[in-house]
Amino acid sequence: TDLVEWQKNKTSGPLNDVGVIVPNYKHKEKYVMFHGQTDIKISFSDDLESWENTHTVLRPSTKYFDRYPLEIAQVMMLPDGILVLYYVKEEYREGTFYSVGAALFDPKDPSKLMWRRTSPVCSLKQEDHSGQLYPMGIVYFKEKLLMYFGVKGKYVFVVHYGEFDKIFDDLPGHIHPRLEKHHKNPIMTPVL
Repeated sequence: TDLVEWQKNKTSGPLNDVGVIVPNYKHKEKYVMFHGQTDIKISFSDDLESWENTHTVLRPSTKYFDRYPLEIAQVMMLPDGILVLYYVKEEYREGTFYSVGAALFDPKDPSKLMWRRTSPVCSLKQEDHSGQLYPMGIVYFKEKLLMYFGVKGKYVFVVHYGEFDKIFDDLPGHIHPRLEKHHKNPIMTPVL
């Protein structure tokens, strides 16, 4: 209750993996949680303890970077929909490779995928860091995504994605022109 001391509540239903509840949002008077460590699933609850109607809403892709198991990272409510960020973990002989993917779900029907990014938001290789690399979480702060990673037993570091709107660059019909002052005129000119 005070964000310092925590109490573990019992949950019922098919939840035995990592999950994130959509903040400040209910669908048909029910809380919504995206969860999963292989596929991304969705579940609904009246009381945040009993979860039901669980089904898969996002599977590994067959043709893009996210063809390996997906693990939920963060969920955000945006004006255009529910943004789901997820980790993709690839294991190679040379080491582990992590990518962060993004998908947008319909706020009127949170099970409906509206868009999925075809390239990663960011990627990290374990060989760039001496030790076992693992994701810790993602935070949206001051128009930036801060992605926290740890190297087991050594340190924690953050990768920031500075231009949040660029996540949506390959969303059909979604153009984000930047405005810059034209050098001959005080009028702002879009730069595409």
